[in-house]
Amino acid sequence: MQRARKTWIYLFLIACVVAIAVLFTCLRTSERPCSLAIQFIGFANDAMQTYGVFIVTNRSDVSLQFRALTETKANGSWPVYPIGTPLLHTGPYDIPAHQSRELRTPLPTNGTPFRMSIACLEPWTRSENARWSVSVWFRDHKLPGIGELVSEGKHGHLILSSEIQK
Repeated sequence: MQRARKTWIYLFLIACVVAIAVLFTCLRTSERPCSLAIQFIGFANDAMQTYGVFIVTNRSDVSLQFRALTETKANGSWPVYPIGTPLLHTGPYDIPAHQSRELRTPLPTNGTPFRMSIACLEPWTRSENARWSVSVWFRDHKLPGIGELVSEGKHGHLILSSEIQK
């Protein structure tokens, strides 16, 4: 009798864990594109350098952070970064909701085409933080599959301006 009761308790606990995992999975939000827009508006000069001037606009309802990198075309192609390569983006820059900011970047002196690369990260919501905490708990307890179902984390976005040549 005692053994049957323990079995039912274990089955109940397992069912609760599965129900919580299913609930968190159903509450997952889909990835949205980053709400930043980038526009090249012209060139600026000082005594030492020529700069490309860009306007970065946050079209979302929340403040965002971004980093910026000027890429140059070499041998007719844009740089390709192997997975795990640390990128040399400047920043982070904060941009409030529904605001724009100017970004100046030094240009290559050899006249090669260039573009602006923006790495954008949206802040986590309370539910995303909660799901991530539960996911980490499952991973810490040797249940990474369930942890991944609950939350895979939040991915950043990469935005590229059009090719510009001076």
